[in-house]
Amino acid sequence: MKLRKVKQKDLADFAGVTKGTMSAFLAGRINLGLDKIEMIFRFLNIELAIKHSGEGEQVQVFSDKRAY
Repeated sequence: MKLRKVKQKDLADFAGVTKGTMSAFLAGRINLGLDKIEMIFRFLNIELAIKHSGEGEQVQVFSDKRAY
């Protein structure tokens, strides 16, 4: 979040959760639903793709959509 200069409160507000909930999520103490995680990724301009390898394994791909 420092890299993107994003405040935890702004991210929490966008995702519709409290700052305490966002803090617990970022610290790995709680999980959030997929809808909230998608909102967080949208706010941070990151694309999430979950692909199945065909062997019952999921491969998660995170892609930064910012142009460099």
